[in-house]
Amino acid sequence: MRTPKTCPKCNLDVNLYWNMLVENTMYDNWKKWFCAQCSHFFNCKDGELHSWYDDLDFESDFISPIKIADIIYDDWWENISTEAKPYVEALFNLSDFNDSFWYDSADTIITYFLMNSTNWKWDIAKKVKKALKRLIKEK
Repeated sequence: MRTPKTCPKCNLDVNLYWNMLVENTMYDNWKKWFCAQCSHFFNCKDGELHSWYDDLDFESDFISPIKIADIIYDDWWENISTEAKPYVEALFNLSDFNDSFWYDSADTIITYFLMNSTNWKWDIAKKVKKALKRLIKEK
């Protein structure tokens, strides 16, 4: 889940989760965040967003298939293609890259995901796809 880095009004660092409270609401136009320091309500779009994987080194850090699937869903879930979605769901079921899901190996799942994710093109997409291609080549 992408969360605000700082409060847009007072710049309080919100990496400490107890400084911000999430308002559970089903309406997107409602304010979802509350700053404990300045009592400012705001939406995610009002500030710079941050995710747990923003500082991840995709070149050298080992990332499990479940975490890769989590990154993909977090970054692309609103517009994920129906062709790529089953392969992301399959990644959630792999414990490592030597595993298989039903009759498909991890390599096959990754290859089909890469073939069906051509419309996922943001910065994080490029990093994830590069890491997945590297994993396939290393096997």
